[in-house]
Amino acid sequence: MKITLREIKDVASSYKAYDDGLNYFKEGKVEKIHLRQDEDYIEMMSCVHGDTGDYQTRVELYNEKLAWCECNCLPSFQEEGACKHVEAMLLKYYYEVMPDIRRSIKGERYSQNALNYYEDQVIKEQDLELGEDERINAHIKLIDEGAGSFFLGLSVGANKFYIVKDLYEFAEHMLQGNRVVYGKNLDFIHDISVFDEAAKPIVQFIVDKTQEYLDILRQVGMYRGFTKADRKTLPLGPKAFDEFFDLIKGQSIEVENGKETREVLFAEGNPRFEFKIEGEGDYYELSTSLAEYEPIAFSRYKYILLKDRLLRLDKSFGNDVFPLLKYMYEARNVHGNKQLDFSETLIKRFILSSLAKIEKHVPVVMNEDIKTAITPEHVHVKTFLDLDGEGNIIGDIQFQYKGFIFNPYKKLNESETRQLEQIARDTPNEYRVSNILKYYNFRTKNGGLHLSEEEDIYAFVRTGINELMELGEVHVTERLRHINLVKSPMGSIGLRIENNMLKVELKDVNMPLEEMATILNAYKMKNKYYRLRDGSFLDIAGGTTIGDLANIVDGLGMKESDLAEGEASLPKYRALYLDQVLRQSEGIEVSRDKYFKQIIRDVKNVEDADYEVPKSLKANLRTYQKTGYRWLRTMAAYGFGGILADDMGLGKTLQMIALILAEKEENEALSQNQLASQVDDKKQDDAKEAEACNKSQGALECLCKPSLVICPTSLVLNWQTELARFAPSLKVLVIMGTVLERKTILEQIVGYDVVITSYELLKRDIDSYEEIQFRYCIADEAQYIKNANTLSARALKLLKSEVRFALTGTPIENSLAELWSIFDFIMPEYLFSYAEFRRHYEMPIVKSQDEVVTARLKKLIAPFVMRRLKKDVLKELPDKTETVIYNTMEEEQQKLYTAHLALAKKEMEEELKAKGVGASHIKMLALLTRLRQLCCHPAMYLQDYTETSGKLEQCMEIVKDSIEAGHKILLFSQFTTMLDILSNRLYREGIEHFMLTGSTKAEERMRLVNEFNTSDIPVFLISLKAGGTGLNLTGADVVIHYDPWWNLSSQNQATDRAYRIGQKNKVQVFQMITKNSIEEKIKELQDKKIGLTESVLQEGEAFISRMSEEEIKALFSEQ
Repeated sequence: MKITLREIKDVASSYKAYDDGLNYFKEGKVEKIHLRQDEDYIEMMSCVHGDTGDYQTRVELYNEKLAWCECNCLPSFQEEGACKHVEAMLLKYYYEVMPDIRRSIKGERYSQNALNYYEDQVIKEQDLELGEDERINAHIKLIDEGAGSFFLGLSVGANKFYIVKDLYEFAEHMLQGNRVVYGKNLDFIHDISVFDEAAKPIVQFIVDKTQEYLDILRQVGMYRGFTKADRKTLPLGPKAFDEFFDLIKGQSIEVENGKETREVLFAEGNPRFEFKIEGEGDYYELSTSLAEYEPIAFSRYKYILLKDRLLRLDKSFGNDVFPLLKYMYEARNVHGNKQLDFSETLIKRFILSSLAKIEKHVPVVMNEDIKTAITPEHVHVKTFLDLDGEGNIIGDIQFQYKGFIFNPYKKLNESETRQLEQIARDTPNEYRVSNILKYYNFRTKNGGLHLSEEEDIYAFVRTGINELMELGEVHVTERLRHINLVKSPMGSIGLRIENNMLKVELKDVNMPLEEMATILNAYKMKNKYYRLRDGSFLDIAGGTTIGDLANIVDGLGMKESDLAEGEASLPKYRALYLDQVLRQSEGIEVSRDKYFKQIIRDVKNVEDADYEVPKSLKANLRTYQKTGYRWLRTMAAYGFGGILADDMGLGKTLQMIALILAEKEENEALSQNQLASQVDDKKQDDAKEAEACNKSQGALECLCKPSLVICPTSLVLNWQTELARFAPSLKVLVIMGTVLERKTILEQIVGYDVVITSYELLKRDIDSYEEIQFRYCIADEAQYIKNANTLSARALKLLKSEVRFALTGTPIENSLAELWSIFDFIMPEYLFSYAEFRRHYEMPIVKSQDEVVTARLKKLIAPFVMRRLKKDVLKELPDKTETVIYNTMEEEQQKLYTAHLALAKKEMEEELKAKGVGASHIKMLALLTRLRQLCCHPAMYLQDYTETSGKLEQCMEIVKDSIEAGHKILLFSQFTTMLDILSNRLYREGIEHFMLTGSTKAEERMRLVNEFNTSDIPVFLISLKAGGTGLNLTGADVVIHYDPWWNLSSQNQATDRAYRIGQKNKVQVFQMITKNSIEEKIKELQDKKIGLTESVLQEGEAFISRMSEEEIKALFSEQ
């Protein structure tokens, strides 16, 4: 029984009584309510804890209305209405008890329904088990009302059959499992299990189709007009009839047709019979041996109903023979004719159009006299074609039957018309000729044929003449005969290397060289043909060699004058593209000299190149790195540039170091061999000769040109570190300092193997490089020059070197302007001027998505770009690639760090002196934290600091490059203030990101994790302690540790947020270290200790407690 909130308010003695009662209820002062109820009455009682004691309350409800309320409090006796204690009990009833009652009542109703269903099922199952063993049979009758209208009737029974008078009611009984009495001999539960096996599919079909039919009637609003008589049978539409046929195929059933009922077998196949043609003179009859039949045509199948069989015809018979049977059936039913009547002319036309099709299935019988008399004459076609003075095709056409010749496009006179009417014309072939002329757009005028459009003439010459020749004679004049169709304009191409240049010669070209440029333009316009000056057609549609020639000419940048002369002289680097195109061409023969072949073999088979990795290299190259090294060696050997575009973390720097080191060692070996040879020849023993020999050796060393590495400022020290680590024998010169200092350093370049500078310094110092010749010029992070108009790009391209290489981890093919700029550095003019590149490549690809141009560009750049992705070299990679990357402080940052380092050193020395090593760890941690914050960003420690941080700038470079390459990043820091700085910078850069710190609630943590793993948000900033454990962040594959600390275990656990089960990509981990800082010293100390015991790395800050006084002082030293 329910009561409303409004009623509870209305019975209160005052507003205050209701408010106080509400507070009592909220404070939990109402004890359990005891209920006593029947159908219309409910009594509730409870105890309410008041401010001065406990009060007993009672309420009576009758017919859901408040009939009585009482309480033993004083106001209840003094005031009319419910006191606050009664109100509190009523509110508890309303909010807590009444919903349970409603749920209980509803629940009981549903429970009762469920119980009734299962009890009924048990009863039915028992009835079925106790029923007779005899199964119910089903007897069906197909009622044929003609014109393809069929109905289905049903009778059921065991020993005696009863007609089902309402199939739709029967279906409802089946669905509900009802017991129905049909008569004293038939009473059964309507369940599919009671029917015998043969009847089950038929009964199920009727149940399904009645429901479908009822649904249709309801949808179209005809259900109310559905009469009792209609319910006795089930209509079978085309689809239902086909399904019914499939159901009883191979069985016989009753078919009622009018007053006659007979057994009919349902089967697939064609009837056996024959057609017969009889007659003479101008009268002929076509009859059939099928005595009685009914053609039934549905959309999917066609049927023939015979006296004892219903046959489903195969499709070919249905298309070729069934129409004739249908027309003969209609003639018999409408006019009583058992045959079709033809005149002589019509029977001949019938034979021309139909006899061949019909005789594939059914014999057509006629005697020889009739066959001779009615055999038709095929039309004889003559076509006469010529070329007029304007290059148009003109002509005439004739149809001939015996001695009668006429032009179908010329008006006939009265006599000719009568004569033509007596002829059984070959209509199919006449139509074929007419359709060919219409297809090629011939116009007719005064019986003559005219074709003037050039495209139509091309198409007609290409295929139309042959089509007409298949139907008759074609007479062509000499003028038209001279219009050739050139299908293979190219013969062969000769390729050779001569004077370090590529020579391309066009041979056996089947088109005028002076027209070649115009022909290629027609091809680019996607024309199907080009009409030469002599009137001939050049076939330039797909599948011809003209497309290959266009790719060659455009890809090589050949000029119109080159085409007209048939020979071109091009840079050697064009050989690689040319070979790719010609190997895919099926119509152009190619001759290559041995030097050309050698270049192609060497570039294609770099894995097998005879370039050994230098033994002095302090690294073991993986297989893919050896391939990259040999590719670099091969490119350099031929003077080609190249782009090493491996994914980040695959060791591009190491591969380049191996190249430089190998060249140095080979040059030194060559120099020694040359010197030894000179000494042996001259056999000089005195001191002067020895001195001359030493001078000669120094001269040879000078001939070994240095290599120049240009990289972002943040990577300069990284290159220096990597060179020292992997190739300590290389002499490295780093360009740093003031303008004067840099100039002085550059003057000392002689004798160095590698020079390192930054893009920023290069553009300032470019004048100082004017006279320097480098062996290799290496642009690292080459996306820095993606804008060709920047000062950095311009300065880089002014450098002089024998070979240029670019390194980038981003997919350069995503930006065509960037691609062009990098190629303009490694091999100027290879991709032509930017204006040409934009016109011929960038615009067609970007705006028109031109697939031909896209494929051509890929062929152009492919030999000079080596890009391996982590997933492509999966077997060569460790599960996790860890890279230490160094950065330098900004100028103002460095000053602050130096000052605070001096202060920290002084404070630490005083602490050690006063308390000793054992008691100084807390102070040391505080001082180290301050210095680490300065390395990260001074604004963490100094609120008024407005400059940037070297580490922050380097971090942003890594983040941007990773995002551009399609990676997702976890960025860890121990300092939440640093995360705030990073977050602000990311917002300014427009980079979406999440951030998780110790203050993030558990629910929010999981939401952020799930959203990061499933969304396109590329960066997740995480506090090391908050996110180091317990998170699954396999959506990321790049991990950045912004401020590494002693506890490598925590750092590894943080890395494992991305590198764990479920991670499909390999993980790249970056550890950021500030050069010449406390961070570098911590790293060195870790490396020193790591070999002693693994437990050291698991102890975190405990590491500090094991440090000696000398190690502590070394941390705070300036060196």
